[in-house]
Amino acid sequence: MTEATPQRRSRRGRMFLLILLALAVAAAATVLLVLRATPDYRTAYLVDASPAAGGDFRPIADAVTSSAQNAGDGDHLSLRRFGGRCGDPANTARLVSSGKGKAATIGRKVHAIKPSGGATLTSGILAAIDDFSGRYPFRGRKLNRIIVVTSHGRDACEQSDPAKNRLIQSRVAGSGLRLDLRFIGYKVPADQEEPLRRLATSVKAPAPVFAPSATALDATLKSLVVPEDGKAKKVKAPTESPTATPTPTVRSAPMNLGRFTISAPVTWKRQAFPDRYGYGDSYVVTIPGKCAPNPYRPNEPSCPRVHVGYKNSLIPQLQPTFYPDRPLIDHPHDGGPSVCPADLNLLTGGVSSGAELVDKTPKTIGGRKVTYREWKIPCYEKKKTGTDSYDLGARTEVSFTERLWYLPDPKLLVVDHHQTPNLAAILENASWK
Repeated sequence: MTEATPQRRSRRGRMFLLILLALAVAAAATVLLVLRATPDYRTAYLVDASPAAGGDFRPIADAVTSSAQNAGDGDHLSLRRFGGRCGDPANTARLVSSGKGKAATIGRKVHAIKPSGGATLTSGILAAIDDFSGRYPFRGRKLNRIIVVTSHGRDACEQSDPAKNRLIQSRVAGSGLRLDLRFIGYKVPADQEEPLRRLATSVKAPAPVFAPSATALDATLKSLVVPEDGKAKKVKAPTESPTATPTPTVRSAPMNLGRFTISAPVTWKRQAFPDRYGYGDSYVVTIPGKCAPNPYRPNEPSCPRVHVGYKNSLIPQLQPTFYPDRPLIDHPHDGGPSVCPADLNLLTGGVSSGAELVDKTPKTIGGRKVTYREWKIPCYEKKKTGTDSYDLGARTEVSFTERLWYLPDPKLLVVDHHQTPNLAAILENASWK
């Protein structure tokens, strides 16, 4: 037998080291890919798809869509519905699997739900917990959350509430991770609120939030967007009172808006626009929040803001007259369809295109009664009609809320397209010069 020479042994040793190095590089690359694919936050929306007492599912679909659109860019989102016949495996179904960039898909799928069957709440919660049990899709590093949006507080099937609660509690404990469950009730019958509270207590979840209106539901779901520090927020039901004093979360300071002054969070920034009509300067107040890419001005992203205009110095749609039965897009102006504030790649239409008046409760600015209108306005794809002209194309699932405060003397209009938190209360507590 021929003995291996020192040169052969050296070559074999180098080859062995190269193989080990290649394996180490491959392992490191795999770990890096897994880390990049693992989100900090993973949120599952669990939606009640059984008919509500009022037969009003659209506000739930709108609020879930809006909440998903306001989630962080890196968040992994999913959608599941419940509702059907007791004992039927199809009484809950995953409609959108967990992943990044799923907001548009969630909006499309939730709006396609046709409510039917009974409220199979337990089946939905158990399946939603099971969605987190596997190693893929990856769990969130910082937070894993299930947001239950329901119009019922009691399961439609026959099993007793204590037994169902114990079953859910056991499934949560066996999931192998800390789940943050949130229960949001929309127009839940009064006699069903207590069962939902007991369920939340049994799984050590915060007390349910009961939203009495579409506006409150939308605000509640938006407030559940995960904060930067990863800590769960304590959520209270938004007040419907126009005179409620806001609970400050940051330090406030006086902000001069021409004829009146507000006490605004110091994070709000004001930009004045020169007066051209003899009615006083107008203002844009920029609010901290998620900014959207601007396809028309790439270097100027569109950020949440409030417009304060005297006469038509800032808001050209307000010629000399304000029409309370129309959103701004339906006021006389020179242009065609307006850009959708929720997605600048889309256009928005008026009443003839689906805009709905959802609130006209009287409000005040600094004690002076104003005309208030709140519109839910849909957005549409662009349909090119010329070199630089567009018309409304297909309707999308994207929508936005337009809030208008109008005071005829002085001719003042406040416009909010971003549901700015506490704005109504801040205006209510303004002081006039």
